[in-house]
Amino acid sequence: MTDAAKRAAGEQRARACGRAFAAVVVALVGLHLWPPFGGPEPILLGVLPWDLAVSLAWMAIAGLCVVWMTTPTMWPDDEDDR
Repeated sequence: MTDAAKRAAGEQRARACGRAFAAVVVALVGLHLWPPFGGPEPILLGVLPWDLAVSLAWMAIAGLCVVWMTTPTMWPDDEDDR
């Protein structure tokens, strides 16, 4: 594989990663704006209410997005990582 082909493949992978990241962020915004559904009954081991479970899942996914956003996959041309 030539250097130009490797660079093109890397740019294509970065664009795909950026699109996937944007889709996850849009989904997080949509989930944040949509109120939790379900009733007051617990769902996890009889202890965790549904609205709390949705909030915890949202925060976990948002945290993973921050980690994903700071990986070299999102910024392939960053000279500091070389």
